[in-house]
This record gives sequence, C-alpha cells and structure tokens, in this order.
Amino acid sequence: MEKSFIDRNFHGLAFQIAAIGLKDVVIISFVLSLSNSGKNLP
Repeated sequence: MEKSFIDRNFHGLAFQIAAIGLKDVVIISFVLSLSNSGKNLP
C-alpha cells in the first residue's frame, strides 16, 4: 500500500518536473526567436 502511494507521488512529481522543464524550453525558445527577429530588423 505504501509503495504504490510513493510510486504515484513520484510519477506525479516527475510529470510536474517534465511539464515545468517543457514550459521553460518553450519560453526560452520564444524569447530567443523574438530577440533574433529584433536583430534582423533594419
């Protein structure tokens, strides 16, 4: 019983970490594309 509870919490935590990492990657790529397009403007 305890093991399955810990396993569920671990999977939930891993999913949260993955979601946060994915969000950071999206934000960073968005900011990079914005700064690149700003540099390309005459």
